[in-house]
Amino acid sequence: MMNEANIDKIMQWYDNFTEIVRRISLSAEEQILKLKGTMVTDEIATDFSEVGMAYAQKLLNCG
Repeated sequence: MMNEANIDKIMQWYDNFTEIVRRISLSAEEQILKLKGTMVTDEIATDFSEVGMAYAQKLLNCG
């Protein structure tokens, strides 16, 4: 059964997933500025493959 707590959790997963996708779509210059002090390509790839895909799977499972 879908309740308000479940909807809030699903919305948080969605927000987190879309933020990761937004970072991927930034220009290289914007990515460097946003992730200053990190290995930008590794950070973005890891966020998407390890974190983003987990959120995507959860969202898919919820329909």
